[in-house]
Amino acid sequence: MKFFDIKQKLSKIKVFAPEDLFTVDPGFRLETLYEWEKKNWVTKLRSKKYIFADYRPSNYDLYLIANKLYDPSYISLELALNHYGVIPEAVMKITSATTNKTLSVETPIGTFDYKTLDTRLFFGYQIITIDQTTFKIASLEKAIVDYFYLNSQVADVADIQGLRFNGEHLKEKLNRQELEEIVAVFGSAALNTRIMMLIDYFQL
Repeated sequence: MKFFDIKQKLSKIKVFAPEDLFTVDPGFRLETLYEWEKKNWVTKLRSKKYIFADYRPSNYDLYLIANKLYDPSYISLELALNHYGVIPEAVMKITSATTNKTLSVETPIGTFDYKTLDTRLFFGYQIITIDQTTFKIASLEKAIVDYFYLNSQVADVADIQGLRFNGEHLKEKLNRQELEEIVAVFGSAALNTRIMMLIDYFQL
């Protein structure tokens, strides 16, 4: 099967692996993939993860690519908070939570950062579709808890002020009961204290 035929068949999956090539063309050889890479027809993002070189991902495509690049994972932390309008400034990295080792992947289309959570804490995300792109992203409440859990340096009111969270968005969108239920699962008194500081500061 020719390159353009394979490209057309794989165009909807955004990021592909060698197994996807074998699925659409059982006779495909890995040597051909390496030749495509040398010709700059495909771009390698990390081991066994590729995109077509002329592909320009949208913001939501990047969310999906993050999910696929290092699985299991879901969008969380700064990027999720930006998605919900809590962090108004642009976020320069695609941030995710994972049960794998902490990892940062530099690629031509962006930097993908993954922070480790214990398996029992890997919950609180939803699968949503925007602009025909389906991806996993933390709820607002889980993104906040993930952020505070993984950034223990945010320890007092001055640190919370420094985050420059949009308090109006928090008041409008945050479900305090859900937030407290998530914190309870983490079972950390220190985390609970810091989350309560956030609640008190923004009067949530």
